[in-house]
Amino acid sequence: MGHPHVFFFGALAGDNYLLPYERDLLANCRILRNFINNIIETRRSQLVSEPGTADAGDFLTTLLTEPHFKDNNSRIIDECLTFFFAGS
Repeated sequence: MGHPHVFFFGALAGDNYLLPYERDLLANCRILRNFINNIIETRRSQLVSEPGTADAGDFLTTLLTEPHFKDNNSRIIDECLTFFFAGS
């Protein structure tokens, strides 16, 4: 997280970070990752029910059909977050 107490005493911090800022940051990260995960699951179910949409060409569909990413939601979420924050 970039704070000395977390770097030196990371084992003590665990999920109960020592500062309120870090607890809020962790909660916001979880909310954002869950939000993107819901979008992924919605799009994945749409691809199953409507196979013709697999040629849509959008970023998420590409990730969901790419062999390296398609079975790993964590990788897809990481890529989506990277594109989102790099573009902002």
